[in-house]
Amino acid sequence: MKLNKREFLGLAGAAAIIPGGFAFAQEKKSVLRYGLSSLPRTTDPHFRTGIQVRTVSFAVYDMLFAVNDKFEVTPQMVDTWTVSDDKMTYNFTLRDGLNWHDDAPVTAEDCVLSIRRWGSRDQVGQLLMEATSRLEPTSEKSFVLELGKPFAFVIESLAKPGSLVPAMMPKRYAETPASKPVTDLIGSGPFKHVPEESRDGHSMVFVKNTEYVPRSEPANWASGGKVVNFDRLELIEIPDATTQLNALLNGEIDYIETLSSDLLPLVEARGPEVARITNSSVVQLVVRINHLQPPFNDLKVRRAFQLAVNQQDVVSAVASNPAFARPCDAVFGCGNQYESAVGAPIHDMDKALALIAESGVDLSQPIVQLLVANASTLTPVGEVMADTLRKLGFTVDQQIVDFPTFSSRRQNQGPISEGGWNIANTTVRTVESATPIESRAVLTNGTDAWWGWPEDAVNEDLRKQFGEEFDIAKRKELTDQIQARIYENVSYMPVGEMLSLSVASGRLENVLDAPTNFFWNISIKP
Repeated sequence: MKLNKREFLGLAGAAAIIPGGFAFAQEKKSVLRYGLSSLPRTTDPHFRTGIQVRTVSFAVYDMLFAVNDKFEVTPQMVDTWTVSDDKMTYNFTLRDGLNWHDDAPVTAEDCVLSIRRWGSRDQVGQLLMEATSRLEPTSEKSFVLELGKPFAFVIESLAKPGSLVPAMMPKRYAETPASKPVTDLIGSGPFKHVPEESRDGHSMVFVKNTEYVPRSEPANWASGGKVVNFDRLELIEIPDATTQLNALLNGEIDYIETLSSDLLPLVEARGPEVARITNSSVVQLVVRINHLQPPFNDLKVRRAFQLAVNQQDVVSAVASNPAFARPCDAVFGCGNQYESAVGAPIHDMDKALALIAESGVDLSQPIVQLLVANASTLTPVGEVMADTLRKLGFTVDQQIVDFPTFSSRRQNQGPISEGGWNIANTTVRTVESATPIESRAVLTNGTDAWWGWPEDAVNEDLRKQFGEEFDIAKRKELTDQIQARIYENVSYMPVGEMLSLSVASGRLENVLDAPTNFFWNISIKP
């Protein structure tokens, strides 16, 4: 079907939503247009999780270290570093040529303050900061980090590939209280934000940072040389997945954040000269239940719901082709280093119903479900969860929201009468949930945890032990204990895994296959 541009853009014409698009074409500027389901409302890399925030963060900001596709840690902003024999003191020196987008040089003080701000919010950063006794500049380009107690993941923490991104930002922003999001996008990375040409709810515009000095190594995920080969990057909000694909097939955009697997035959039918899959990463399908509000503040109700969920129903709803989705009980990802079946529940509706009866829960009170309407993955999983709750005897109040509203409202810890909620679902990329200290979703520190706010001091202690452990075999033992504890308390509910696919136009070359869509290394054919 030929896409109508007015329908695609939702405005009077293409020029209204692609800021400067026609003007730049006349100037023969090279432009990459990236379609995504929703633009981030908050772009502070230390403040919000979410794939869109992460995508923007990696474009604008840089990191001290990064990981490649073998999960090897490599320096990025750092030139040299040393580690004491007892692994308690780390000294870092920044590389030459680092400047912020306002042309001020990057200093060690900027980086120290950025680490502290990120570390006050991120789950790994918090463990790092708890272990740190000294973190301060030693010169304009050097700083020291001394530990007061062992922590086995210092460099790995500063290189973590997922949210919250340990991005470096200028002092004036890094001094912003961690409870308040930074609204300006000023980093030292390969792209500069152009706010005057961006439009809230429609597009974000970036230009190549011509002053950026890439590293000399080949690009590999977020590591190596971030060489940008085009002039302008436009992120365009297109909520509907089919409309996104039509826009790409008709040459109106160049790259799609996420493709529904059911649309893959349309890509394959047009051939690689028109469009091709460029990225495929595994994501966990996750259900979040609100531990602060009835009925899921009752452990028996949580366990009943956990037993009632049938993962096969979930993955079948997400992808009709079983090659793209599978059941998986491993909290830290199937195929990952710490894959385990320890403690995993076995679907049993009879036991679930018996627990519901034993709990005495008031079934007349509706379950408030936040259901994302414009996400090809989240919507079908949400429908399966609603059906599961109805089988247990509950009524379900499905409240349909777009993704930006969902991202904001899920933070509401208040009662239902004040806009609270009971159940929602999301996805987590397994690359950023591969260990107990990386996965934000397995935090159990109450109101400071990820949304849903489970509380379990035993689990938190086990996570800290993992962070201090250097022995791989002992880490595996701890991970099994953590997973068993998570299932016992129903503090986290993985309900399957699926492949997340991204699609690029045939005119894009050298697109990196990575868990986040990066815009460096890409070449655009004339």
